[in-house]
Amino acid sequence: MERSKISIIVPVYNAEKTLKQCVNSILSQTYKNIEVILVNDGSTDDSLKVCNKFSDEDKRVLVLSQKNMGVSASRNKGLKFAKGEFIQFIDSDDYIDKFMCEKLVKNIKQYKADVVVCGYNKISFNGIESKQGPRAVVEGIANLEQVFATAFEGALFNAPWNKIYKRSKIKETFLEGLCLGEDLKFNLSYFSNCDKFVFTNDCLYNYTDYSNSSLSERYDDDLLNLQLNLYKSSQDFCVKNFNGSIGIDSTKKVFEKEIYYYIKKLILKSNYKRRDKLEKIKECLYITEIKERMNDVRTKDKQIRLLFILLRHNLISLVYLFFYLKTILKGDELY
Repeated sequence: MERSKISIIVPVYNAEKTLKQCVNSILSQTYKNIEVILVNDGSTDDSLKVCNKFSDEDKRVLVLSQKNMGVSASRNKGLKFAKGEFIQFIDSDDYIDKFMCEKLVKNIKQYKADVVVCGYNKISFNGIESKQGPRAVVEGIANLEQVFATAFEGALFNAPWNKIYKRSKIKETFLEGLCLGEDLKFNLSYFSNCDKFVFTNDCLYNYTDYSNSSLSERYDDDLLNLQLNLYKSSQDFCVKNFNGSIGIDSTKKVFEKEIYYYIKKLILKSNYKRRDKLEKIKECLYITEIKERMNDVRTKDKQIRLLFILLRHNLISLVYLFFYLKTILKGDELY
């Protein structure tokens, strides 16, 4: 089994505080035939020094450097130098179970699959939350719909770090220059090129979320357009590959959730004045995709359903008040 090499690509940007734990968890894998590609993305702290130390101590570690170009460019650079039959991506502030590589390779070989998806642990100040997906072996993309819907709604599909890929099956790399959605675009492209899929509910990846400054929690003026684009891409994937409506329904539910968080970020995180926030919320009422969701809400989440009811009745001021009261009364947080 260990004759197949895994190339593990780690983008590194100002990660000196977490990088040691991350790389040590990779080098201590029970599966030894790995190469670790650390891509220093223009770090201004001592990350490069930490990378070079690992390279000096273990010949399996390769260090690459570039000017700051973002995580997608870092992953793409790593792919250019990867020599392994299989590819994994790991973020520099996370760490992995010591059996992760072994279990993923075992699954991808045993079932002659093109990709394996595992669960993960979300580690935050609130404790550890395990995100377990389905356990399934699926042959043929047309049969993927039910499992795709479960994984998509359960936040197991988008990320690249809870998966193992075949290098030979990667036809499109990560889109550079996006602040959101490049991972989903990559996975939609990759899965479209696959014939057999394995899903395991083993939680083998540890995703750390101790910061309130991540991109997922910031307001950005491009956020709404990005969400609309991702919604369209995920729907196109379902229409192209599936015969039923289960997959499309899952994209609708996720889109409703993302619109909820977009408006929440707009109200609580943006620097706009109140009247401008209200105007931006009102603009949502005229966007076709959002109008459709207002009239046919699929999610069971009561708070999201309430938001879309308020939008449907043009109660913009109540939308604004809803998020502020919710935050004040419950100490609510984004994500």
